[in-house]
Amino acid sequence: MRDRYRVSWLLGDSHLLMRDRRTSVRLTSGRRLELRVPKDCGRDFRERVVQKWQRGLLRDRAQTLVTEWAARLDVETPSVGIKRMKTKWGACTPAANRIWLNLELIKKPPECISYLVLHEITHLIERNHGEVFVAFLDRHMPNWRTNRDKLNAEPLAHEEWSDIAKR
Repeated sequence: MRDRYRVSWLLGDSHLLMRDRRTSVRLTSGRRLELRVPKDCGRDFRERVVQKWQRGLLRDRAQTLVTEWAARLDVETPSVGIKRMKTKWGACTPAANRIWLNLELIKKPPECISYLVLHEITHLIERNHGEVFVAFLDRHMPNWRTNRDKLNAEPLAHEEWSDIAKR
């Protein structure tokens, strides 16, 4: 049984989110996300179900990008961590050969995710955002500034759960 609809963001596009009784999330045709949860579940449960699904999507996409960029840049492939961050899109821990990505990235267009992965992997080579860092980005992704601006043009988090919370 379907009830209430709302908008959810995925890879830069808005999708109509539909709820159902079973617990799952899937992308259907017509730019719809179908959320299946028990009718009596709370807002926090619904949000956790969607975030778990988003985390898996971002992990798969990011792992592919990290593997590709690491090979192109001839660096050891770093491990990828995903967590919710309040003020940053990503972070790099060179000593652990690890990059961290903000879960909110899954809501941004694919080119923004690719840019951020390159940005964080570049920190494995050049720690600071100085001239060497910028020249490296220019060489490997000439349009990186456009992708960065697109990434930062919208707020870090979309307001998605406000209408569900009212129920």
